[in-house]
Amino acid sequence: MGLFVFCLGFFLGSRYFSVEMSTRKQVLVESQEQQEQLDQQTAELIRLRVISEVDQQALERLQHSSALFDQRLSTQREELMLYRKLLKIDSVEDGLHVFNLTITP
Repeated sequence: MGLFVFCLGFFLGSRYFSVEMSTRKQVLVESQEQQEQLDQQTAELIRLRVISEVDQQALERLQHSSALFDQRLSTQREELMLYRKLLKIDSVEDGLHVFNLTITP
């Protein structure tokens, strides 16, 4: 009877050990897969952050350039209006106007 109990205990113990080791191996494999996924996601997050920073800097440069161009455009429009006022013939008042006078003997 003692030998039977010993063999049964040995068999059940080895079976339990086998199941536990199989479960442990599966957990280790899943853990490694999750670590790889985490590493990939971390790398993707870093890449996206770098892209975001580059885009932000490009946007700031474009906004600065746009502000400069708007300022230049405003200055040029003011100059154009001034030149138009200076060259506008229709702004001459009513009355006698001599634009070109040539006197020959």
